[in-house]
Amino acid sequence: MFRCSLIIAAALAALPLVASAAEPAPAPARQFIESSDIAAPRQVGPWHLVNRSFDPKNKRAGAGFSYAHPDHKGLIASVYVYPAGRMASDAALERGLADFRSDLQAAVKAGVYTGLQESGSIAFTVPQTDGHAGSDRDDAVLAAMAARMDGGRLAGQKLQLRMDLTSSNRKPGELPMRSNGYLFYKQLYYFKVRVSGAEALMDEAGFQALADAAARALVPAIEVTNVGACANFNITIAEDQAPEQMAAAASQQLAVQMRYNCREAAKAPAEGTEVVRIDYDADDWTSQ
Repeated sequence: MFRCSLIIAAALAALPLVASAAEPAPAPARQFIESSDIAAPRQVGPWHLVNRSFDPKNKRAGAGFSYAHPDHKGLIASVYVYPAGRMASDAALERGLADFRSDLQAAVKAGVYTGLQESGSIAFTVPQTDGHAGSDRDDAVLAAMAARMDGGRLAGQKLQLRMDLTSSNRKPGELPMRSNGYLFYKQLYYFKVRVSGAEALMDEAGFQALADAAARALVPAIEVTNVGACANFNITIAEDQAPEQMAAAASQQLAVQMRYNCREAAKAPAEGTEVVRIDYDADDWTSQ
């Protein structure tokens, strides 16, 4: 469980005596994030894990998990989870989407794709998960608070793409592909989903329904647990605010912190999951 310099009840009860500004916490001796455990279930509904990837020499690329559907062979849903840092959700999505598009253009320049077409991005949400589920009473209170703040939904962006997949023995236009991209900011990481398949596999409506279902199932199921000084934080409250305003400010900040899923120590992985642990070197997370 993370530590907070305000009693949890202060965020709920709006008591003037406890809703005042907290004493400043000493500068943390620990790194903001020392390690992250990325846990992906081996099975999520009909989707089963067929591959995971992680290069310790390229930790900034994070981990990748690819899933297949038994009824739609040839279609793959991949989830890439890589570090983002602490920022406002809107700013994170804006930056992440720009990077997403840059990666697509880099793939075109490298000859992986030809004829790339993008129909633009639209808002897309998935259920918001709680990395503290099943833990102690204080965490349960904070989890309920976070759900009230964000409606239990995680906001993201969706890109609809078309391209030709190229190879040494295939001419441009021989294998037209549909591919949807989805981007989310969750638990201090980016979650990028790619669902791709040949146009011949299914029609447009069927592909869109299946791709959307994959994103809604896989993103909530994969969790990042962060360990380090990010588990300790202060609540900032203006002393001239009314008690109700103090409580609202505390609740908002606690809810944001809850969604980071930061802990003082790693927890045991859930049964049936594949876990990639990223151990960060000193100064990897000096700037958030």
